[in-house]
Amino acid sequence: MLNDRIVNLGKLGSALTKTEEYLSKLDASTPYSSFEHKYIFHCLLLHFEVGVLLLGKWCGTKLWSSLMLWKKQENLRVRDLCA
Repeated sequence: MLNDRIVNLGKLGSALTKTEEYLSKLDASTPYSSFEHKYIFHCLLLHFEVGVLLLGKWCGTKLWSSLMLWKKQENLRVRDLCA
């Protein structure tokens, strides 16, 4: 998930938080297809790679997209605690 614009774990964590804030405005059962275009645009503005953008499509709904982002954020927090 790191790339030439998200160059460290701090920036990654910030981008994940901003994406979760965006998703939190949607109802949990909102199908991915109804927010896909805005979600992709939002993620591109945060410099995510294409594979991350497809995360929501694999998840199917806003709820599952949020859970996957939460899991990635938790992985970063655990890494920080272990360092």
